[in-house]
Amino acid sequence: MAKYHFLIYHRDYRGFLAELRDLGAFHVKEKNEVPASLKDQLKDLGVLQDIFNHFEEKPLFKETGKELPRLITSEIHSKIQENIQLSKELDALKSELALLLASFGQFSKERIAELKAHQIYFHFFSCKLGQWESKWEENFAIEKLNETAKKTYFVIVSRDSKPPQIHAQTEIMPEHGAKEIEEKIESLSAQIENNKLILREFFERNREDLNYTYYKIKDQFHFDKIEVQGEKLNDEKFIWLEAFVPIDKREAMETELQNKSCYFEEEAIQEGEKIPILLNNNKFSKLFEPIGSLFSLPAYNELDLTPLFAPFFLLFFGFCLGDAGYGILIVIGLWFFGHKLGPDSKSIVRLAQILGLAAVGFGIITGTVFGYSFADSQLAIPENIKSMFLGSDQLFNLSLALGGFQIIYGMVIKMVNQFRQFGFVYTLSTFGWICLVIGLALLGLDVSALGGSILSWTGVGFIMLFNDPKANIFVRLGKGLWELYGITGVFGDLLSYIRLFALGLSSSILGLVINEIGLSILDSGAIIGPIFFVVFMLIGHTLNLFIASLGAFVHPMRLTFVEFYKNAGFSGGGIKYTPFKKETS
Repeated sequence: MAKYHFLIYHRDYRGFLAELRDLGAFHVKEKNEVPASLKDQLKDLGVLQDIFNHFEEKPLFKETGKELPRLITSEIHSKIQENIQLSKELDALKSELALLLASFGQFSKERIAELKAHQIYFHFFSCKLGQWESKWEENFAIEKLNETAKKTYFVIVSRDSKPPQIHAQTEIMPEHGAKEIEEKIESLSAQIENNKLILREFFERNREDLNYTYYKIKDQFHFDKIEVQGEKLNDEKFIWLEAFVPIDKREAMETELQNKSCYFEEEAIQEGEKIPILLNNNKFSKLFEPIGSLFSLPAYNELDLTPLFAPFFLLFFGFCLGDAGYGILIVIGLWFFGHKLGPDSKSIVRLAQILGLAAVGFGIITGTVFGYSFADSQLAIPENIKSMFLGSDQLFNLSLALGGFQIIYGMVIKMVNQFRQFGFVYTLSTFGWICLVIGLALLGLDVSALGGSILSWTGVGFIMLFNDPKANIFVRLGKGLWELYGITGVFGDLLSYIRLFALGLSSSILGLVINEIGLSILDSGAIIGPIFFVVFMLIGHTLNLFIASLGAFVHPMRLTFVEFYKNAGFSGGGIKYTPFKKETS
């Protein structure tokens, strides 16, 4: 990024901002909060966004149309808010009804009141399962109402207004009966549907104008928000503004600025200054940018880890899902139905398909398809081919090997970052950690006792002497001892990678169980057996695919953000490059 400051005469300020917006390349440095004067615009934007969200649609940019009066959008917004409130009440009533039916069953409160007038009283109780006493049936007019997983609910009918003294929990009779609640549910549902019809009619009638109004207000709000970022100088006669532009656009922008009503000058970026981040990755790595942005953008002066974690994430997803059949389903399913998610989801669909291919690859090397293991099958597969499939022991070792490699890889990246930011001497402590980890691995695996010892003690020496090059030797030694305690964290990080093996194993075992249950159903009947077999297999493997895919995405993300980012020394905190331009999306 290149940093510029502008000096503009106050009468030319808004015209200059319009010209700057037309260039569409400058990220204006925001120093001031949104003032109260802009809160109305923000409120209108929220109203319009709620309208589009209600119909599950995204606003589309329109250059023509008319701006809807705020009164109309507010009136419609009140309908939306009313529906939200009614929906909450409806959900509460449904929960109340379900609880009532599960405990007390159907009853009429009016009928109970009539009986009460004739000195017939209903006393409601509950007791834990297994605590029902048979003597209650001998002593009282008692009736079991319902049983849940924890309690038995019952009622005692008596001429006495006071409840009998028994070892059970007294229950307060519900305020409303089931019939009354059902009537309220029906009434609320009718209100919600009526509001939906009004809203849908309004939306369809004004769709184009709503789109136009949304972007008009959004564009005006962003313009006004940028306007207040200028600093007034010399009795408010001049405005000072700071902005950033990508290096590759600098020359073109300077040429354009020559004819603008301002003075501009490039300024050196100060250490520690918040600089907007514009990631520049190839087609493959760009697919993984949404995953990295879930954590944080990199700081301006550190490496973008997206292309560095992307291959690992792909590998880890395949490891966790590890079924060729499931992977093929993901790829083919998204091939046919991915376009229905909309053009904005194109990159997400492509990423999911690549992850599916990784699952296919791991399914092939483990010999697993829809939970069926070819390595353990009774099929006439040559032993030399069966031996090529990876078994559970090999997968366990592979997960640890991948973890150890990524941890050391992360430390190498940390060295590169430290060299770029602080200089060579600051990399030596991290180099010491690399030596120590490799040395301990050689000793633990009994590969080379001499080599392991030399590397380990060399690492300890670098950590003790270069952990803080600015400090004196005694402070360094103290900090070094504390840092060496962190070796326990490295072992903890390594063990975290076992989850790759565990997740892959659990999904394949669950798939195997589904297959075995399905085969037992198949043998249950000549006609109905195959039908239920197909239904069960479809439902079972669909659920397993969903659960396994979720775990295969979440856990590699955890390994990336916790273990890898920590060992790579990732600090993050970058702000996204957002050029000041016309709002069209």
